[in-house]
Amino acid sequence: MDRLTEAQKNIVEAPLTGRVFIEGIPGAGKTTVGCARVRRMLSAQRAGKRTLVFTPVASAGEAYRGIRTEDGRSAWVTTFNGFVQQNLNLFWPLIAEEAGYSAGGSAPLFLTIETAQVVLQSVAEPLWEGGAFNVLQWTLSRFLNQATMAMHKMAAAGFPFETYAERMKSSWSGDGTMRSVFDLIQRLGLSFKETCRADNMLDFALQLEIYQRCLAGNPLYRRWLQDHIQFFVHDNVEEDIPLAHAFGLSIRDIVDSSLAIYDELGGFRTFMGGDPDSARKLRDGADRTGVLSDSFVSSGSVRALAAVIENPNAPSASLPGNPVEAFRFHLTHYYPRMIKDAARDIAALVHGQGVDCRDIVIIAPLLSDVTYTMFERELRLKNLRAFAFRASRGLAVEIESRCLLTFLALLRPGWGYPIRNLDLVQTLRFFIPGIDPLRLQLFVVKAFETAAEPDGTVRFTPKRLKEMAEKDTRECSPVFLSAFDRMSEWILARRDDETPPDQAVSDFFHNVLTQPGFAAHGSVAESFPLCFIKLIDSLKKYRKAMDALPEGRLTWRMYMRAVADGMVSATVRDNAAIFPENSILMTLAGGFIGLNRPFRYQVWLNAGSPRWWERIMGTLTNDAVLSTGWREGDVWDDYRKYERNQVEMQRLVQSLLARCGERIYVYASELNESGLDQKSNLLYLFADLSARLQPKLPIEYMPPIAGNDPAEAGLWDENWFETLAQDGSESEAEGE
Repeated sequence: MDRLTEAQKNIVEAPLTGRVFIEGIPGAGKTTVGCARVRRMLSAQRAGKRTLVFTPVASAGEAYRGIRTEDGRSAWVTTFNGFVQQNLNLFWPLIAEEAGYSAGGSAPLFLTIETAQVVLQSVAEPLWEGGAFNVLQWTLSRFLNQATMAMHKMAAAGFPFETYAERMKSSWSGDGTMRSVFDLIQRLGLSFKETCRADNMLDFALQLEIYQRCLAGNPLYRRWLQDHIQFFVHDNVEEDIPLAHAFGLSIRDIVDSSLAIYDELGGFRTFMGGDPDSARKLRDGADRTGVLSDSFVSSGSVRALAAVIENPNAPSASLPGNPVEAFRFHLTHYYPRMIKDAARDIAALVHGQGVDCRDIVIIAPLLSDVTYTMFERELRLKNLRAFAFRASRGLAVEIESRCLLTFLALLRPGWGYPIRNLDLVQTLRFFIPGIDPLRLQLFVVKAFETAAEPDGTVRFTPKRLKEMAEKDTRECSPVFLSAFDRMSEWILARRDDETPPDQAVSDFFHNVLTQPGFAAHGSVAESFPLCFIKLIDSLKKYRKAMDALPEGRLTWRMYMRAVADGMVSATVRDNAAIFPENSILMTLAGGFIGLNRPFRYQVWLNAGSPRWWERIMGTLTNDAVLSTGWREGDVWDDYRKYERNQVEMQRLVQSLLARCGERIYVYASELNESGLDQKSNLLYLFADLSARLQPKLPIEYMPPIAGNDPAEAGLWDENWFETLAQDGSESEAEGE
């Protein structure tokens, strides 16, 4: 308590009565205040009562979960979705009939993101196969994800899904053919909900709808809340959904005291239904408000840089430091050169200045496999390791998980997961290191028997070593051959048996991959535990759903098809927090902000990419249109897109700076990874800053060599930054 500022103490020590609302920038100690106040709440908590704490995502609640009083009291820390699910499960007999389900029946099955997509796929298949959605030109997995999110966002905002088509059509300014698609999505969503009711299932959207319609206002439920909840805290309210804010407005009238914490530079979960404007309503009617504006994270120079970006005309005397010391801007012509230079400068920080790897984060607008592979290789050449955090990636997208799925396809060939020779090569390299890809490709052709399946897939069967000719194995080492033979024997002995797949994957890891000759022998590679956890968790949840539903509603063949099509997987809690020691984190800007932790040094990659500025709105799930702030009759046109992108980029830049301790390194290339010219407003911003604040750039521009690229000869001149800054201003004027 002694280390708190006066502003923090005033909030923490305020009487445990009434409604409290605090706001501030990232790094100002808002969560610290929340934790300190929760400790006081727990100490004052009466017998039989609870202190309820909401965070927008489970990982954001770790600070609150660690709080315990001397007599063992702890808070009930959860997300609003988790709270809704627990309460529906508890009060289901009371509301089942009103919700449209069988009265007196068993508790419903709560679908995960994955099982919901599989069920939706079975409902959407006739329309999809009939070409009803061809105008979208999407993959099936993207379509299912967007349709699922459309239902979730409508429910999160409290809108009946019956109004979805009219809401989207009235705001649409594009091709008229999309209007019929909105009608089809509404019809599909309503059919999906009927299927869920018929089979006693609840997806996320139905959970929210039923909770708000049948339970939230129930007098018995309200009495239960009053009898069991004494204090309520809601952190990062700006990232939560409107129904969570409605709950906060409701429960603060029946608890002794409530606390809402708002991040002024937040609001990056709108793609999941988060609504900062709705969160501001919690300020209305508050008995006590507080503002925390002093950063405990950023140096004076970083705060000065943030001030100069917000107000270019800010007088130097009013700045808390020298903004020039807070950033380094490096421009190259070619994308690979940008990657090399960024890796070189990171190595200089770690090896030259002794900076801890965990104090550096690499932030990119898009983190493709190409970018990650290039950067990981450059860092590895400098004795550094990288760890990529990419939430909600499909299981079949990650190489490690794809290798495990290939193993499952060998173990359960009847499930129809498509594999190729290349998948087998990657899998063997992942499981059994020490052989080069060329020899491995030749070996795979001889080591597997193939047979065509009726559905067009190919069944691969591994051979035992004794079944192979000597000439087919002479190029491989005895260690590799012994390991391959052990793996083949294990697969063939258990092929198509009754072992649940999640148990089979676990057994394979412990009984085979940890043995001599395999990659997990001795010290387990860091990527092994995470990819196994993700796949086993997915398989286990799907198996439980299969067991709870009528036979045939879900099958393993449906699961494998959805995974192969790129089904978005549920994220594993804390998979960003367990990245290996001495590794440098690579992530997207939004993913980094979601981690809610500061770093001394930030590396911003590819500042020329339009994705730093342009927020891609889903065609079926437009964040602005499906929010409570959207006015009926408004149209989503180019002007609104430009206006929103400008605001979003400014908030993103300020939010990243607020989480930076000492300096940002900004890297840009004139050509993107595909060799195409690129420019963005972020590039113009730092070109202008460099021209105004830095007479000489700390890192020189690397122009193309005229002799190697005649088309680019004469491109570079000493006034390039001034020219680029002027181009940026003209481009913005044209956009307006």
